This record gives sequence, C-alpha cells and structure tokens, in this order.
Amino acid sequence: MGVGRWSGPSSKDRRCIGRGAPGEREEPLALNAREGEALARVRPPMRLWHLILRNAWRNKIRTLLTVLSIAVAVVVFELLFTINRAFSAGVELSRADRLATRHKASIVFWLPLSYVQRIAGVPGVQQVSWGNWFGGVYGERDQFAQFAIDPETYLAIYPEWRLPPEQQQAFMADRTGCIAGKYLADQYGWKIGDQIPLRGTIYPGLWKFTLRGIYTGRSTAEEAALMFQWKLLDEQVPENFRGRAGWFVEQIADPGQAAAVARRIDALFSNSAYETITETEKAFNQSFASMFGNVQLLTLIIGAAVVIAILMVAANTMAMVARERGRDVAILKTLGFPNRQVFFMILAESTLVALAGGAIGCLLGVWMIDTMSRVPMIANLLGGLNFNPLTALYALVICLLIGLFSGYVPGRRAARLSVVEALRRIT
Repeated sequence: MGVGRWSGPSSKDRRCIGRGAPGEREEPLALNAREGEALARVRPPMRLWHLILRNAWRNKIRTLLTVLSIAVAVVVFELLFTINRAFSAGVELSRADRLATRHKASIVFWLPLSYVQRIAGVPGVQQVSWGNWFGGVYGERDQFAQFAIDPETYLAIYPEWRLPPEQQQAFMADRTGCIAGKYLADQYGWKIGDQIPLRGTIYPGLWKFTLRGIYTGRSTAEEAALMFQWKLLDEQVPENFRGRAGWFVEQIADPGQAAAVARRIDALFSNSAYETITETEKAFNQSFASMFGNVQLLTLIIGAAVVIAILMVAANTMAMVARERGRDVAILKTLGFPNRQVFFMILAESTLVALAGGAIGCLLGVWMIDTMSRVPMIANLLGGLNFNPLTALYALVICLLIGLFSGYVPGRRAARLSVVEALRRIT
C-alpha cells in the first residue's frame, strides 16, 4: 500500500534529540502513540482519500479485473431482475374484482360457450365475457399476445384499456377488424387502417386483420397485445370446433367474496365432461407465466449464485491486498496512523472498487435492456422490457454490501497488526 507523499509535521513541530556539531545530521525523535494520533487527527481528509485512490489503482490489472467482474455480475442481475418483472407484470396488474374460469385439466382445452349463461346466473357475478388464444406469427417469426374476444363484454370488464369511442365503434362494426396496444403499434409502426396479416399456428391459414383502434394500458405489458372479434374465429374454424372458448372472465360485485363465487361456478360443472377451475385473475395470469417454467425461482437462484460468486472474488482480492500491505501498514503506523484509519483505508478501498464496478454495470445494464427492448421477438415475448431505476438502486446496495463485507475482515486484521508483526510479514 503506497503511502503517498506527505510532508509530515512542520519543522517547528519537529522534536530533535539535540544539535550536534555544525554539519552533523539531526535525528528526529520517534513519535509516541498519543502524538501520532494527534497528528493523524489534523491530517487533511482529502489527502487520506488521495492515498486510498492511489492504493486502489496500484495494481491496475487486478483492480480492472475486479471492477469488470463486479460489473458483469451487476449486468446479469439487472437483466434477470428486469426479465422477472416482465414475466410477472400481468400478475402485478391483476384486479381483485375479476375471476377467470378455464378447463380443470389445462388451459389448452376449450370450454362450451353455453357456459356463459349459467355463469352469469351465479350470485355475485355481474358480467361475463370470453376469449381464445390465437397464437399467430407476424412476418417471418415474430410472435406476440393475440386474443379472440367478444368486444362488447370484454372491453367493458377491462376499463383500464383506454380506447377512443370512435375507434371502439369501428372495431365492433368490422368483423375483420382488430385493435392493438400502443406499445405493439409503435414497435411495428402500425397506423389506423393498416392491414395486419398473421399466419395461424393453432388455427392454420393466413388471417388478415384491419387495424381499427390503438388502445393504451397501465404498462407496456398490457399494450403488447392484439385482439380481434371472436365471431370471426368461430366462423372460420371447422364446425366441430365451433362454439368453444378458451376461458371465461367474470366481473364480481364484492372482491371479498371471490373464493365463494369461484366455488359456486365450479360446482355448476362438477362431474361434467368439461369440469372447470375458477381462480382469481392474479392466479390465472400466473398460470400463463408458469407455461415458461418457474421463472421467478430460476432468476432467484441464478442471481444468488452470481452475487455469492462475486462476493468470493472480491473477498479473495481484498485478502490478497491486505497480505501484500504488511510493510505499508508498518510505515503507516510508524507515521502515527491509528488502527481505525488503517482499517478505514482498506475498507474504503474495497468499497470503492465494488461501487465502481456497480456503477459501470448499471450503465451497461441500461444499455443492454434498451437494446433488447428494440428486438421485437424478445420484447413481445416478455410483454415489453422496461428498466426500473429501483433495479439499479438494488444493484448498488448489493455492491456496497459486497465491498463492506469483503474489506471488513482484511481491514480488521491489518488494523490489529503491530509494527513488529507487520514487518515480519515482509518477504
């Protein structure tokens, strides 16, 4: 650890053994512990930070590699955190006054449309609508959320989707019309009146829709979908597949009675050929996210592994630094640096390196998330990627903790070394 350049106490403050013959060298008297601490207290703080910066930059290659390793970890953390939020965006935006009914076995199985009237008669249910997942491909391979819905009832149950009245009327009047979220329309540059061709996967064939409206939602996750009239889908499928819905959505009067209403709905169709399971909108959206696996658990495991690995790297680096600084610690203590300042210098150095890596990682993470959000296939699959400033704050807090933990033990050990013990470690 370089000690920098410090002029020491002024000549007036020097204590000498005595003046010898003319030309004889004067020997300064060694400072005792109390006088050394007094000098340490008057040492300018900026000079101490200058010393910390020089020490951190002494081994440039090692410092750069440590900073870059922490930066990479922060980038991974930000990407995982952002992707996790994108998958769970629909869950977070769920409302308590909506239920969803699907086939008991799986959401991929359809239900008879005749269930609508029976569900509407259940006490506590105010309104019922239905929809189907379409699963078409736009262009070469772009996919995004596509639903066949009943416009009148579905849009009434989802008032947070704001669609101008004239566009809503045009959508309802055009059997081949569709509406798209603002995020999706901006992604592809769609305008009102544009024709949007989709190549069906679940429902084969080339389907052409005319864009009649662009709606806005509470987040890009809600604005990354295209919806068209369920009647068109029902007319085009084979006759033995007509009159089927993928799920039903119910608006209830009292969210506190959601569980009771759900039980009443499922009781209507128990022991039938098409048994149902009714759940809250949050649980229903979670079932969509679970089709990709337990993403939240996966990101948690990967994120924890990355943080632990980088903590070990940073701790090992600071342990090496402390071992190499035996002579520096001896010199510092000889010059009057108290134990607490030796401890603070090593702790500050490790924290500075960790925060530098965190700051670089945050900037790289913002750039990578912005780049990924411009790739339609990725952004549409995740319902839009948005960088959350809280993600950067969490990353910096983690880096701060890494710096403090990795520098605490080496700093304590260095502070407890006596001058003689520190000199003995010099090789």
